[in-house]
Parts: sequence; C-alpha cells; structure tokens
Amino acid sequence: MSDKPAISSAKKISVKPPILFKKPLPFYWICDCSESMGLKNRSNNLVCMDEINKTIPLAIEAIKYISMIRGARISMRMRTLKFSDHAEWVDKFTITVDQYSWKNLSAEKGGCTLGEAFIKVAQDLKPIVEVGTMPKKAYPPVLVLITDGYPTDDWKSGLDSLNKISEFRGSCRIAFNLADADPDVIQEFIGNYKENIIPITEFHDIKKIFKHILLDYYFYDGPYRVPLVEKGKQKNFPYSEK
Repeated sequence: MSDKPAISSAKKISVKPPILFKKPLPFYWICDCSESMGLKNRSNNLVCMDEINKTIPLAIEAIKYISMIRGARISMRMRTLKFSDHAEWVDKFTITVDQYSWKNLSAEKGGCTLGEAFIKVAQDLKPIVEVGTMPKKAYPPVLVLITDGYPTDDWKSGLDSLNKISEFRGSCRIAFNLADADPDVIQEFIGNYKENIIPITEFHDIKKIFKHILLDYYFYDGPYRVPLVEKGKQKNFPYSEK
C-alpha cells in the first residue's frame, strides 16, 4: 500500500464578501438669495451671504468626515436650492457628499419666493415613480433652511405641498435664523422643535452643530443603526454639547 496521502478531488470554493447596500440619505440646503442677504447683519455687522459662503463649506467638510468614518451603510447625497425672485436648483442632480463642493452664492435683486422653493423641494422628495427623486428605500432627508427675511409669495401653499409628502413629515429639519426672518414662518417649517432653530450667532459653531446632527440623529450608537425617527414622524436632535 502506498504511503502517499490521498488527494481530494473537491474543488476549492471562493467566497466573496457580501456587498453592503448603502441606503440613500438626501441632504438639502435651501438658501435665501434675496437682496437683503447682501446687507450687513445688525447683530454682528457681517454680511449674511459672505458668512454663508465661508461657513457652509466647513459644515460640508465635517459632514464628509463623519460620513466617511461612520457611514458604512449610508450613501449621503446633497443638493442646493436657492431662491429670490424665483427658486432654482444650484445642482442639476443630487451629488454624493464625498464629491460635493459648495458653489458660492450671491445676493440677487428681487423678492423672497420661499413658497416656490418649498414646492420644488416637495417635488424632489416624491418617489421616483411619481417623477420625484426619492428611492423606495431611503433614510428620512435632512433639510436646512437659511433665510433672513419675510416671504413675498404664498409660502403656506408651498409648505402645504411639503406636508403632503411623508418623507418631509419624517425629515430632520434645521433652520438658520438670520437677522429679521419671520419667526412664525421658521417655526412652521421646523415644527414643534425650537431647538432646531439656529441663530446667526452660532455660525462659528457650525462644524460642531452638524457633527451632532449626524451623530445624534442618524449615526447614533454606530453606523448600523437606523435613524431615530419613525416614517412620517419628525424627531428633534440635540445639537448642543451634553
């Protein structure tokens, strides 16, 4: 009998690691570009639009970093909408956050068509089957409103359009309240959570603010946990240091 070891005829099976599905998380900047945004803010003598163009890129860098280290199952996508006499998208489509660059905005002559802006966002939040952009499976979106004035159009009709969308009702909403923004408009957009309204004086803390928005609202207790929000029900977030 031969002392040679028996050679197995079984073929080696190569096992590929599973591909993790990255669930989309839409992020919208909704920015007022009316004429007053080019004026100096009475509270700190700074031009609102200059401050926005300087600080929002810092927020995006913080968001990119947190998304990179904690977002193994989240694909964050950004898009910016500006409004003055008319509302229009700055970006043609949503862009993945790692590829996103803030395009500097400028104050324009004209009104403050917040209602038109709300309608455009509402259309974008509709499911793809309804000619919107929201996939069937997506996290509730983040909507950041930046404004310093009073709407010059029918903003309530625009907000009604948003409230009909379940993705908006469950969204994380933040508002930067600049100068003389109508507090009632801001509050109705935000809902019941006054802590989600950030005054202009806190622009210097913008990195910290958005760090808490992401960690406390979406990446709480690790990157594999779903957002702390039920579909169609908004939840506030504690952005201040605990």
